[in-house]
Amino acid sequence: MPKLTCIFNGRALAVHHVADGKIVIGRDADCEIQVDSLAIALHHAELLIKGENCQVSPIDPEFPIYVNGNLVEAPLDLNHEDLLLIGKHNFRFSMDGIALGVRVPDEAVELEQSKIQNNESPKKIGYLQVQNGENIGRVFPLSQTIFKLGAKGQGYAMIARRFDGYYISFLEGKHVTVNGQAVADESILLQNEDIIALGATTFQFYL
Repeated sequence: MPKLTCIFNGRALAVHHVADGKIVIGRDADCEIQVDSLAIALHHAELLIKGENCQVSPIDPEFPIYVNGNLVEAPLDLNHEDLLLIGKHNFRFSMDGIALGVRVPDEAVELEQSKIQNNESPKKIGYLQVQNGENIGRVFPLSQTIFKLGAKGQGYAMIARRFDGYYISFLEGKHVTVNGQAVADESILLQNEDIIALGATTFQFYL
């Protein structure tokens, strides 16, 4: 789930988890995220959220907003770890955790299923452990046939549980590497203790 961390003078004041829909940031009491500051308009910025996609727009041209230091004059898509400046407050946009097991495109599923022989899968269940960031230590069991792993702004990869082991494939976004080797057109068979890097997040695979 997307979240906004409100920061003032280098100190985190609040963390707002935001669901799908429209979110208004401003000084007025009817705003979904209210900030008590005269530097912020009654209705200052609007966020439109749908799944992992988040778009920010200014409401009042007399009260500008900035993303990563750049003035926002039209609706702008946000990426993981973008920094918004609204008045004198910063808001760090991030995805709360890594998406695992979310929907994979149908064509990718069909291609992967064609590679599974005799409907068999490895008897041992593999898992991933996050090696860095706010989710360090978190474990994801790979018990299903196909997983989609990633986060907006970092890229996506697919891990398929075939009869002879777990294979990782690149889907979209930034490069995915296994032990420093880029995952390109060909899937890579994962080995115990392989290191997977996806954007800024690192995982270790265990079997």
